[in-house]
Amino acid sequence: YGIVLLPPSTSPPSSLAGSTASCAATTCPEPMGGRSSRRPAAVSLPIAAAGCALSTMVACLAVTRASHHLPDHLFYISLLGCQPPARRIFQLGFACTAALLFASILAYWRLVIPALESATRRKVAIAFTFALLSAAGLLVLGISPLQLDCVALLECSPGVFETAGTQIHTNAAGIFFLCSMLHGATSAWAYRSSRAPLVKLQDVIRAVQVRTVLLVCALVMLVSEVLFTGRRSYACAADQSSSAQAVRLQVGATSQWLGVFMILALYTSYAVDMAAAAAIGPLAFADDDAYSQGRSSSPRSSPRPSTTPSPRQSPPRRAADIDATGGEPDHWTPPHHSAAALL
Repeated sequence: YGIVLLPPSTSPPSSLAGSTASCAATTCPEPMGGRSSRRPAAVSLPIAAAGCALSTMVACLAVTRASHHLPDHLFYISLLGCQPPARRIFQLGFACTAALLFASILAYWRLVIPALESATRRKVAIAFTFALLSAAGLLVLGISPLQLDCVALLECSPGVFETAGTQIHTNAAGIFFLCSMLHGATSAWAYRSSRAPLVKLQDVIRAVQVRTVLLVCALVMLVSEVLFTGRRSYACAADQSSSAQAVRLQVGATSQWLGVFMILALYTSYAVDMAAAAAIGPLAFADDDAYSQGRSSSPRSSPRPSTTPSPRQSPPRRAADIDATGGEPDHWTPPHHSAAALL
């Protein structure tokens, strides 16, 4: 065999380049310090979405308290966006939060889905749909806040009726909370039944455990918020002499804030999955369905040997076919047998 020496500035031949590309795409491990040293900017999108939501809520609370538009025991998140200027902050802040959440979901789909086997991808697609619906609900409730006289409506004042904007806001908030809960439950189910290498990483395992705890706590907080803030409790919101009703409303509002915090933390935890998937790279199984069922020995197993011969593979040559110079003829021709030899 001959050895080809290439200058440093010369690219390898096309055959070597093709084999290198196919090796990197299927079975060969990545070199050290490759993809694992780079972290895409998309990983920070869930953190940015949670930060935008928290900033909006705190800003609306501060402006509302400074303007004395609401009683001290009425600090529900939706009520903070009733009166201007907090109304504009509410609309702009939650619209930006929904846009960042949409971007986070799409980045998750681009980074994490290729690192999962096909059985898990189908389950994660269901969770992906619930996440999109929750982001859509957040966008709608941000664009359409409660009516300006929402406090009078909650006090059941005569002549005040619920507007279409308030109904849209209430339904959108219900979609956001419900789809967030369904998304968290479906995602935990998909991860726990997966056999992909990404899900076996310690960071991802801890993230899944944290998401499960956050999901349960958020469900408890939202249920307690509904129990403590029924319609009759709202009807007594302006009754400052009823300290029991004020305490109930404060507990309900606190439960709502904690529930929203936990939902935001749940979405933020996906930054761990995205960073790990960016470091590992796409899944390279020859048969990922077989691997998901435990029939593969290693995640980067080599492809099955093909039974059909390669088009570049030539028939075996005899020693007589080699020319006198030690080289091979340009075109190999099958040997001609004489009639006597055949007989």
